[in-house]
Amino acid sequence: MIKFKRTNFFPQKNIIDVKSLKSSLSDNLKEFKLQNNFEIKNVSSLVNIHDNSIVFADQLPDLKLSSFNLCIITNNKLNFNEKYKNIFLVKDLSKAYNSIINSLYHHEDCLSYSDTFDNKNGSFISKYSFIDKSVLIGKNCVIGRGVKIGKNSIIKNNVVIKNSI
Repeated sequence: MIKFKRTNFFPQKNIIDVKSLKSSLSDNLKEFKLQNNFEIKNVSSLVNIHDNSIVFADQLPDLKLSSFNLCIITNNKLNFNEKYKNIFLVKDLSKAYNSIINSLYHHEDCLSYSDTFDNKNGSFISKYSFIDKSVLIGKNCVIGRGVKIGKNSIIKNNVVIKNSI
């Protein structure tokens, strides 16, 4: 499995802890339950759960989540039960996701997103990309932040690669 580190692609904008989510979600928040506060270091999916992370889910399967520092954001009242230590019930899950993610990370559509490029052979290659020395890159290409390109790859002319390993 390939190791994915979100901050290679999207630099962290702010450090947010679970307690501060209450104010971030204020107009969207219905109920919440906080048992322990921790700094949010990642965003998890229900398939790939990380410690000290946040999960957005409308349906929560019966998973063993108690071994993780985890904060759950849900729009489903049925998920709001005694089993979960840190949980926020919101009106609109998409709105909650957008507001939290936009406050956690810079993204390429944002004016504050920074990337620095080297011009090599008429192509722009992010200084924050990881490209093996054996890779051949054609002209007029753009290789974005966090991109990893492995040994003996060939990138033809006029190719844009971003958010890829």
